[in-house]
Amino acid sequence: MLRTRAYIGQHMPLYCSAMGKIYMAFGHPDYVKSYWENHQHEIQPLTRNTITELPAMFDELAHIRESGAAMDREENELGVSCIAVPVFNIHGRVPYAVSISLSTSRLKQVGEKNLLKPLRETAQAISNELGFTVRDDQGAIT
Repeated sequence: MLRTRAYIGQHMPLYCSAMGKIYMAFGHPDYVKSYWENHQHEIQPLTRNTITELPAMFDELAHIRESGAAMDREENELGVSCIAVPVFNIHGRVPYAVSISLSTSRLKQVGEKNLLKPLRETAQAISNELGFTVRDDQGAIT
């Protein structure tokens, strides 16, 4: 059994959680800079893996947009990792995310790819229920 500091309903900082990074990656581009400036006093390294520099976060968010998934690699708590994927609404925005948290040792055993497939399928099913449709460059539904 995995024991963490986290609890149901807990508010987590955006900068050191997989779900928070999903919201930043798929949100309005100006939001990240504004968040960083307005929360600078809160942005602290919780572990040696916590991203606390804005340029590094911009790189991380670009990777998340490209891959369609975010990772918390022991950034919030040592020994705990999290994978999150976006849930899109009818307008193509990301108001929700789906995630799984597990021990880092278990993640290494199971493998990130084996967890991403069901996470993505779940997020896609929810996105479909919310009216999201994937469109190509010409606007056709794919």
